[in-house]
Amino acid sequence: MLVLDGKTDLNQISLTGVRAITLIGLLAVAPRSLEEIRQAFIDLKIMDESHSNDILRIDLNTIKSFGCEISRPCAKTGYKYVLTKHPFTIPVTLEDVKVLKRLFNNMKSSIDITRLFKFNQLLNKIAKYIYEDEIREEFYGLSPLKHYNSDIVNTLINVCEEENTITIMYQKATAKYPKQQEIIAKKLVYKSNKLYLYGYDLNKKVYVTLLVSRIVSIDSKKITNEKCKNNTFNVNFELKDFDADFLTDEEIVIGNNKNSILVEGQYFNEFLAIQRILYFGPKCTVTKPMEFRDKIISKLKEMRKLYEK
Repeated sequence: MLVLDGKTDLNQISLTGVRAITLIGLLAVAPRSLEEIRQAFIDLKIMDESHSNDILRIDLNTIKSFGCEISRPCAKTGYKYVLTKHPFTIPVTLEDVKVLKRLFNNMKSSIDITRLFKFNQLLNKIAKYIYEDEIREEFYGLSPLKHYNSDIVNTLINVCEEENTITIMYQKATAKYPKQQEIIAKKLVYKSNKLYLYGYDLNKKVYVTLLVSRIVSIDSKKITNEKCKNNTFNVNFELKDFDADFLTDEEIVIGNNKNSILVEGQYFNEFLAIQRILYFGPKCTVTKPMEFRDKIISKLKEMRKLYEK
């Protein structure tokens, strides 16, 4: 709080700046009537009760000269002044958001999850300085992690780096209540617009893929004592008219044809391999293993029947 040394200090020119800064703060929090502004100034001892409201009107014009836009008090606003714009924001337009969205869509399939988390934090910081509600929501909406618990995601990033064992409460879609699971955290991956935790279930002794959105809590973490071999599900496939730059770290080019490339993918499990192959659509043909090729064919037939209905 500003402490003034005597009534004569109210006549100092520097108080004009103090009132201007205070006025911006008051209006940034909520619309104010002239009387509310006056009372706040008196309480803060930056205006004397004997001063007229003309001083307040001068202060309003002062912050307008800074670049603030203030609506006139009327019945619609409850006869209060509303700060509609100020220069302490980042001027982002909806067109800017569209450009950033296209840019992110081109890179999200191969982005590292740690960078994705930092990207989310950066968007959150910038969004706070965007004044218009609609644009601010659109801007922060660029982050694929906006609906995730940041503390849980950050913890998972850290435990995956060390492959620690964690005890989590996990809510399955088919269960009424969440169930405790003990998992060796292996990898955190963003695929098909969803965040997954790859890990080894110590109770079932199998590799699992868990939706991070279904992790209710992380109850404990510890250094992993039990060793488990990293398994991969390998698939060979041919991609036609597809840029190799869009391949992930799990995929390598093993050959080239005239209009296609031959790729070998090493995936965490079969479920993720199926997702990846379906992502490529008609440009992809599985060459081996044949059992997996048959599963893809069956899956496509199931999808066709579903759409025919």
